Amino acid sequence: MTFIDWFSIASLVLNVLLIVLSVALAVNSWKADKRSKSQVKIWMEQANGLNQALLRIIQNKWAGLYSTVADVTNSVHIAQAASFSLYQSLYDERVVSEENYKARQEKLWKKLDKDLLDQDEQLDGRSNAMKPIKKAGKTVSK
Repeated sequence: MTFIDWFSIASLVLNVLLIVLSVALAVNSWKADKRSKSQVKIWMEQANGLNQALLRIIQNKWAGLYSTVADVTNSVHIAQAASFSLYQSLYDERVVSEENYKARQEKLWKKLDKDLLDQDEQLDGRSNAMKPIKKAGKTVSK
């Protein structure tokens, strides 16, 4: 075999490898584009849900369904939670890497668990303060 034969074989192998690489990159790009489009649809639904929540608050106000400021505050708090969820999703997509996201989520879950335990302890303390105490056969309120 001559040099030209070897060069033709090497060129053919290199072209086949480049075609396989090109196809793999095209498929990867297609999957990323599909994921991006589905994420945008989710964000649109979240924004629409927030819009509907705010419209419902306005409609309920004009219909006189709120009797106290606390009612309005609770409704706005729910809308705020929805807006924060949208913000967090956008932030995670643009700024945070997968490892950072997982570490932060784990930290948030631990903090939430601790806060819930603290809240339960506070509630238990309040309910125990309201219970009568038995002393020497007598019932005494705190």
